Amino acid sequence: MQVIILGWFFPDKGEGVKQVKDIMTRNVETLTKEATIAEAVAKMHEGGITCVIVVGDKYAPIGIITGRDIIRCLGERKDLNSTKVADEMTSPVVSVTSDYGILKASRMMKKKGIKQLPITEGKRLAGIVTHTDIMHKYFTF
Repeated sequence: MQVIILGWFFPDKGEGVKQVKDIMTRNVETLTKEATIAEAVAKMHEGGITCVIVVGDKYAPIGIITGRDIIRCLGERKDLNSTKVADEMTSPVVSVTSDYGILKASRMMKKKGIKQLPITEGKRLAGIVTHTDIMHKYFTF
C-alpha cells in the first residue's frame, strides 16, 4: 500500500506505526517562562535541537521557542540576556495527545506551518514530534 499526502509520498512499511507516541522523542528540552532567550539559545545549541518547549504548572506546555523566534529577536536587536522567553514564545502552543495519528499530525503541521509538535498525555508534556521525525520514519536517506 502507498499513501500520498501533503504532496509527500509515504510508503507503508507494514510496521503498524500509527500514532505519534510511536515516533516521538520523550526527552524534551524545556524552560520556564522566566528564562531568557540566551538560555533558550544555549539549550538549543548544546542539544543540537530546533526548539525548546516552555512549560508551566505541572509540566504543561504553554509555549514554544524556535529558531524563527531567535532570528526575529536578533533582527530586532533585542538583548538576548535580558529578553524573557515569555515575551517571545509562540503561545498558545499547538499540541496533540500521544494517541493522535501520525498522518493526521503531519497534515495539521503542514496546514499550520509548524515543524515541531509537542505531545501531551493529559495536560502534561510527554514528548515532541518534528517534521524530520516523520520523514525519517517513512524514508531512508
